[in-house]
Amino acid sequence: MSVPQELVNLIVDNLAGDIPNLKSCSLAARAFAQPSQKHIFKQIDVLSATVCPRFHQLLTSCSHLATYVDELRVVAGGLYQDERKAAWVMSESTLALVLPLLHLKCISLVGNAPSSGTDFTIDWAQVNQPLKSVLAAVFSSPDLESVRIRGLVIQSPTELLSLFKEATRLKSFAVSCIQYTLLHLPWPDSRPWRPQLTSLLISEATLTLCPYFLNPQFDLSRVTSLTIAGVLDLDRKNKLIEATASNPLQHLAVMYAHEIDFRPDLRSLRIFTMEIMVSTVRAFFVSCPADSQLETITFDGLALNGESGDPLLNNLVASTLTRLPRLRSITMRGYEMPGTSTFSEWNASIRATLPCLVTRGLLTINELTQKDFRTDWE
Repeated sequence: MSVPQELVNLIVDNLAGDIPNLKSCSLAARAFAQPSQKHIFKQIDVLSATVCPRFHQLLTSCSHLATYVDELRVVAGGLYQDERKAAWVMSESTLALVLPLLHLKCISLVGNAPSSGTDFTIDWAQVNQPLKSVLAAVFSSPDLESVRIRGLVIQSPTELLSLFKEATRLKSFAVSCIQYTLLHLPWPDSRPWRPQLTSLLISEATLTLCPYFLNPQFDLSRVTSLTIAGVLDLDRKNKLIEATASNPLQHLAVMYAHEIDFRPDLRSLRIFTMEIMVSTVRAFFVSCPADSQLETITFDGLALNGESGDPLLNNLVASTLTRLPRLRSITMRGYEMPGTSTFSEWNASIRATLPCLVTRGLLTINELTQKDFRTDWE
């Protein structure tokens, strides 16, 4: 008895992300092959130079597979900081043959440098010319919808942003840990930047890119998700948030968010702090606007000692919850540092300090991992 193709597709769709089972499905029967391959090849990670020749051979022998690839992640140095390896991208030659075969919607070029910014992995000037030309074509493609750039050395913000100025369908732009080698010349007022972003992430110690996105040629009127992970310059953070004021900014993530004005139309808010976390919680609830639309709040930071029961803070939070009629959850994620309290001790301390959130079922406490930080802040 044959199984309707619609049912086969539904079975395979339920396995999305489960690569081992998808591979098994692709070999089970002809009806399962194509829908399984679409999921298997939807996102491809290129983590080393040895992958590129094999991938190129596969695409040239089975050309239909190229049409299934929506996202390519080129990673020099492993996925996470503790997997750093030599940056192979600058000298690799086969990747320049692979990219023209694809019609990518999303691309990541990730040099896995440490978050301190003292070491950068991919030097744009040293990338071989064929690959540089092909990457530039991908970055300006009308098909491109999402870009992530990390750990890059490049001459200036103008050179970096110019790579994407013609990407008319680009909606998501994430850039972090960039080193600039020349003077930061302003963006020419007569030069348009055509992407119309809905999501923007900037993670830089000095927020060098902020003034560029404040240029009238950069349209932020559609941005609904904004992440600002720079350490310095409160003024630049506030100006970037204000630049999205003409549209309903729904998701905001800010690192070191002292004196940030939180808009009442936000749906989700994420704050990273290096201070004792309850101090940041107190600062937020003191400044919380009336009739806030917030549904989720996340506080990220260190699981530091010194967080004990404070009835005044608990009373403040309890009384302020009336300003948050849509609030569904508050999540606190702590990173355990050597020599400080353990995560379990910190967890217990937070719960003792904020029983009003515990009794309402609003509070979730998780450990903050390096992977979490990379995912949400870079």
